[in-house]
Amino acid sequence: KPGHYMWVTRSGTSNRAYWQLESKPHTDDLDSTIETIRTLLKDTAERQLVSDVPICTMLSGGLDSSALSALAANHLRESNAGILHTFSVNYVDQDRHFQANAFQPNDDSPWIKRMSEYLGTEHHVIQFDTPELVASLRQSVYARDTPGMADIDGSLYLFCREIKKLATVSVSGEAADEIFGGYPWFYREEALKADTFPWS
Repeated sequence: KPGHYMWVTRSGTSNRAYWQLESKPHTDDLDSTIETIRTLLKDTAERQLVSDVPICTMLSGGLDSSALSALAANHLRESNAGILHTFSVNYVDQDRHFQANAFQPNDDSPWIKRMSEYLGTEHHVIQFDTPELVASLRQSVYARDTPGMADIDGSLYLFCREIKKLATVSVSGEAADEIFGGYPWFYREEALKADTFPWS
């Protein structure tokens, strides 16, 4: 569980908390909240964009990656550092086989295109097929070194491997759902009370 570690011995296992996030009422008004988050994101993004190697962003078309890509594109423009390169991942025949679900309610492609055009980025689509994804599963577990979300970890591993061919540093919205509570298991009662990894 988040903030816990498991101690395993021959006599059994025990779970221990090493950190606990404290939930407190949010007292800022909407304008203050927007300004605080914008300032923190801008500062974070710009510090990651200081580099003497090629930089890009991962663009899924979602709120997190779009906001970071917008901040990065503006920063590069203002510092005369060129056009931002953005990357997205897709799967062979995704356009034919996509099915909406609670975790992914719509196809990312139209949103990626819209953001890339709006920001004026040079966009690259990396595409994989199912056999490549399956073949990557073992390597992605080794790279992550923790239980994960299988195909998502595999696609991220392959995605990063391909990005590395064109850019050395990539800024992404990874972990934004953890920070802002975007995943369904952060607010669904049955998932919160399940005695397992939440995505199981």
